Order: sequence, then structure tokens, then C-alpha cells
Amino acid sequence: MRRVGAARRKELVERARRLLPELPTGSLYRVTALLERALADPEVADDVYLDLEAALPRQRRSRSR
Repeated sequence: MRRVGAARRKELVERARRLLPELPTGSLYRVTALLERALADPEVADDVYLDLEAALPRQRRSRSR
């Protein structure tokens, strides 16, 4: 199982918060539940963060020109 470092955890939470207004209803409920679990306990298992990452839409990568 992959480990999720503190910086990655913080980035996932910030990204999820930023995307909340844009998420469809089904995803919104899932992401909100995962955020609640992640923020309620700083020692929560990496599984929660991996699930959160999977629930968020993929980030678009900008192309360098």
C-alpha cells in the first residue's frame, strides 16, 4: 500500500475544498464524507486519503509550449 505524506495530505484536502462547488451531487456527498473523516482525525489511515484522491476529478495538466 502506498504511503501518503503530510504534504500530499494537505494538497488533497485543499484541492477537495476548492472543487466542492463544482462537483456533481453524488461526488459531493462522497468527497464531503471523506473530508470529514480526514479532518476529524489527523492520524486517520492513508486509505481515506487514497479514497479521496480517487473520488476527485483528475487534474488537467497544462501543456508547455
